[in-house]
Amino acid sequence: MIPAIPPLPCLHCGACAVPTLGPGAGQHVARALCSNPACGHFIKWLPKALFGGEKDVATMDSLNVCILSGYLERDAILRYREDGTAHCACTIRVEDVRDGTL
Repeated sequence: MIPAIPPLPCLHCGACAVPTLGPGAGQHVARALCSNPACGHFIKWLPKALFGGEKDVATMDSLNVCILSGYLERDAILRYREDGTAHCACTIRVEDVRDGTL
């Protein structure tokens, strides 16, 4: 599917026309190039959303870690949801820690 790209002005030659598409790089799907055969300079990067793709997803900034130390009261119960995601339920017995000792 080729999107309808509006006319864009070229800052190099001054032409205002529908740009030609060039290959993208990294997070960009494509780049807009001047359609003037004598020019062909870069105009701007084109986003994924313009081509019907997903919008950029924010990356995870950090990972939280929680470490629990204790004993399982009974066997863990493993169930699967309708979408196939695993769900595990269990009871953990943790001793009280006072003054850094058990």
